[in-house]
Amino acid sequence: MLFLVREHAVTLSLPAGITQVGGEHAVSTDENGNAIFALISSTPGSYVITAHAGSQMSTELTVTFASNMTGASLSLTPESSSLISNIPANGKDAAVLDVQLTNTNASVNGQKIQLITSSEGLSVPTNIVTDSTGHVSVPLTTVKAGEYTVTARVTDGSHSVESGSVKLMLLCPMLLLQN
Repeated sequence: MLFLVREHAVTLSLPAGITQVGGEHAVSTDENGNAIFALISSTPGSYVITAHAGSQMSTELTVTFASNMTGASLSLTPESSSLISNIPANGKDAAVLDVQLTNTNASVNGQKIQLITSSEGLSVPTNIVTDSTGHVSVPLTTVKAGEYTVTARVTDGSHSVESGSVKLMLLCPMLLLQN
């Protein structure tokens, strides 16, 4: 026999990485004895949870969160006024690259972008974060002349999206003076 319990507190046992919307630790059952929870996770995957009402515990429930990178695209282009070749490798003059994240399934604001370079020596900022439109401009400098290939990446913990590559040519300042 099943009894409906109205206005009874129900809590969830949640694994790491899953939180309840609003930070509530318990919700009350409605007039039909149902408790409704809104859960969020920043990492896609399947998670096992249990509900507790007093001394009663539910059977294990599996909740699956989809990747929020489905529907995402990332572009990397030189800023309109920025050079990508014949840049002095003096540690001051910068190639400025624009990163643009679009995503039909999730917010583009505050997403951490990683820049991947083909070789050592390029000075890349460590905290590259998109604005409310999914955009961020990134200045890159070096004191080591050479050709560098740069690619942008964004990830949600298990799925990632990469941009196309941009080639930069940074020259020894002495060579630029000779030209």
